[in-house]
Amino acid sequence: MKKYCINIDWLELYLNNFWLDQENESNDIKINENLIFENIGYGNKNFKYGFNVYLHGEKFATAFISPRSEILESGSWTMKIENYKLYESEIFNSITEICTAINCNVKNVSRLDIALDGFGFMETMEKAQKGEIFRKGQAKENIYRAPQYTEEKIKRGEYRRTRPITGFDIGSRKSDKYITGYVKTDRILKENKTYIRKVWQKAGLSPHKVERLEVKLNSKYLSKLKIYSRENRLEEFNYDMLKEERNLIAIFKEAIKNNFDFVYNNKSRVEDCTEVQIIDWSKINSARLEKSKAPEPNFIYGMKQTAKNLFKLYLKTSAEYYYKQSIEIAMNYDFLDWLQEKISHWRSEHIKYMTGSNGNYKKTYVHYLGDQLNISNDITDQEKRKAKELELLFKSTQNKIRTGKIKVQENENHRIITEQTELKLKHDRGKRKQTYKA
Repeated sequence: MKKYCINIDWLELYLNNFWLDQENESNDIKINENLIFENIGYGNKNFKYGFNVYLHGEKFATAFISPRSEILESGSWTMKIENYKLYESEIFNSITEICTAINCNVKNVSRLDIALDGFGFMETMEKAQKGEIFRKGQAKENIYRAPQYTEEKIKRGEYRRTRPITGFDIGSRKSDKYITGYVKTDRILKENKTYIRKVWQKAGLSPHKVERLEVKLNSKYLSKLKIYSRENRLEEFNYDMLKEERNLIAIFKEAIKNNFDFVYNNKSRVEDCTEVQIIDWSKINSARLEKSKAPEPNFIYGMKQTAKNLFKLYLKTSAEYYYKQSIEIAMNYDFLDWLQEKISHWRSEHIKYMTGSNGNYKKTYVHYLGDQLNISNDITDQEKRKAKELELLFKSTQNKIRTGKIKVQENENHRIITEQTELKLKHDRGKRKQTYKA
């Protein structure tokens, strides 16, 4: 039984009633204790000044304020919501909180991307390419296939007999409406968006090889869009409609109409052909995570670097608890697949470095004794520099252990990290000196 999960993946709003005085143009703006606009030092083609919006200490959006052109209404501004925030249950309450604090309103939606995650989209396009079914509509399509050669296949002297479809585009990126499809599972770890997998699990969707069908809609398309209300009345689209799952589904259905509709080749005229049911609309769920349960991609990237450094320390010192710590971080932040894929590469890199070009092992220039890292004197200057870099990394990790950022448990022989240890790693967002203007 196929299941699907629908969510907003891009939301950019056009708002009113936000003016900057001369003092605030180049400074950070403190609206209240919970809402701060951090100046980023540049604007865009439509607005003079850009700000990172922090709500309750977390980056919530990027805002552009103060129109360059008189065509735009005075006091108007835009706000693009961070992707990880769109997958939280409190997203619309947070937008309301910002609007209340500033005393502004959402005038319209500048851009809206709706993503439907599920299965069967690539298979459908494959059938259409073989002529088994036909796609309605005249919009241009681009098909992307897996490479014929892969590194593993080349080593074995093999190549793919078939090249499966891995993605497709329908329409033009410059148009008011654009449709794209791809295998989302392959991108999750590369984009550091592990929170999306948690949303899939909550919606009852298996995270194995999930495909995404996504519509990208601009303000021009949305201004002409009409959907049926609960009272079965045809109403013009507005921002408040996004708060209900049924409206998201209705917008999505209208957006893919004709462009992602397929028919069997069983009649002489396309209009008379039997339609192919690609999506079971009754099996669609939407799911969001609790507030602050969706870590932002930059934080996941930081955790990946920590796990990588710990594993490299393990390779160079043979201290097993570094290995266990890197595995535990990957498990806690849901990127174990990524770590396991990288480990073999890091091992081979380490062996290459240690053996050198002549295939003989180099002198070991560091050795691990308890909590100390000792550097051998019988090494070259280049090796000494590398050993010093390793020593700095080692001391940094030991400091994290002492301060509790990395937790360990005492053992009779040496300190090891247990699998039961719960990590409480805090994300240091950087504390630069700021001057807030009310």
